[in-house]
Order: sequence, then structure tokens, then C-alpha cells
Amino acid sequence: YDLERRRRAAPLEPERLRRMCRALTHRGPDDEGVHLERNLGLAIRRSAPTAPELAKQPVYSESHDTVVVADSDIFNYRQLRADLQGRGHHFRTDSASEVLVHLYEAYGLGMLPRLRGSFAFALWDARRERLVLARDRIGIKPLYLANHEGCLLFASELKSIAQSGLLERHVDALGLHHFLSLGCVPGPSSLLRGVEQLLPGEYLVCDEGGAQRSRYWHLEFRDEGGPRRSGPGESATSSPSASPFTSWDPVPWGPSSRRMSSPAPLSDSWPAWSTLPCRHSALLTHS
Repeated sequence: YDLERRRRAAPLEPERLRRMCRALTHRGPDDEGVHLERNLGLAIRRSAPTAPELAKQPVYSESHDTVVVADSDIFNYRQLRADLQGRGHHFRTDSASEVLVHLYEAYGLGMLPRLRGSFAFALWDARRERLVLARDRIGIKPLYLANHEGCLLFASELKSIAQSGLLERHVDALGLHHFLSLGCVPGPSSLLRGVEQLLPGEYLVCDEGGAQRSRYWHLEFRDEGGPRRSGPGESATSSPSASPFTSWDPVPWGPSSRRMSSPAPLSDSWPAWSTLPCRHSALLTHS
């Protein structure tokens, strides 16, 4: 998907997209869905649901201007659906994926803080020529990204991106270090050089202005005035929120009563390479 010369660019290769999609067959062995435009491709694998007609993907808006593929468990989708129906939106199915399409039509990018659950999705807004990728607050659903000479790729697994044939398969040294040290690879690194993870609580927007990576949520700790374990150099009664107990178990110190909030800042930017125009986007997720 070329943000600057999209009309002169060569069309997307369907076989490349399907090859990436087949790499995820083990995660969705029963069905495949594909949406293709000249410079855009969305593909998805899924398992057969108990009601197949409720979860067919890709999902389209009534006007077909908006399309989404999603790996999602939206816990509050029924409440969101009821709100949208009250605003005049009409639904064809009872799937949570269709709620994403209508929620975007109603709120735009403001849809993201309204979602509760785990998700990774790609949404294409044909009217604005805008691509949106998003991941849930704590990163339950994976989403990997690669920008190869202006070609944006994404997938739920590294092997899918590797099947594109556009990246050389070299191990990322930092990702390997994390894996051998921690048993996992925290974002934004990955085990494949040139591939990053979209971080929890982040979204990526690609439009005529380029590619911009931002946060819609971040974890913030706030003391609630509850008991506080004493820290180095403190006594258990030196804090205004100290407990009446006179002794504490020998565990790491810190506030014991905290909550999370979502101020939803939108100012974080992606690394410099993300400002390159994205050409021939081969895009993939799964369910």
C-alpha cells in the first residue's frame, strides 16, 4: 500500500498473501477469508464456530467502506452493540467482530478505549484510505509488524511474516538475548531481525500522512490510601497510610492497594523507519 504513489504501484500478489495465511492453518484449520484490493490484502484463518454464520470474516460495514479482520474476545461487545443499535446501526450477525466495524464508524479511533477484552485486529477504512492496527491493553493477543522497503506486513506469528519471502531469515540478537535470559521476548523486540511487536495498548495508523504508532492506554499506578509495606530505611508506621499492625512479612515492599487507569495519551511516535510510505501492504491476522 503506497501512501504516495498508490495508483502507479504494482498490485499486491495474491499468492504471497495466501502463502502467509496458510502458515497459520494450525491456528484456524476450518476456514479462510481474504479481502484483496490493488495495494491491500487482509487474510484470516479461523476455527469453525458453533454458529458459523455468526463469525464469518472479513467483516464489512453496510456500505462496504470499512472492513476488519480480528483475533478477538471482546467481553463487553453486547453492551457496545446495544449502544450502537440505539444510535441507528443495524447488525447482520451477532458476532463481536461486526461490533468493531460499527464502533469505528461511530467513534473513529475513539473506539479503542471503549473495548474490554483481548484483541488484535486490522481495520481498513476505504473512504479515508486509512489502515488501523490495534492490540489489547495488556497484549494477550500477539501482533507482529515488519516494514520492508515500504511494504508493511503483519501477522499473529513470525512464521507467517517469514513466509512472505520479503525478509531474510536472520535471528535478532537482542530478541535471542531476551529469550535465553527470560524465556520470552518482550516487545518491541522479536526473534526475527526486522520484525517488531506492536506493544500492548498501542495502535498503528497508516494513511496519506505516513505511518504513526501511538498509545491509547498505558498502565498508571495510583495509591488508594491503603496499607503500605515499609521500604528501605522506613518503619511500618512512618507512612500516613500505615497499617495498625506492627510487623510485616519479609516480602518486596511497595503499595498494596492500587488501581489502573486509562488516560489514553496519543502522543507517542514510532521509530524513524515507520515514517516511510507503506507500499503493497500484505496484511494478515487470525482468529
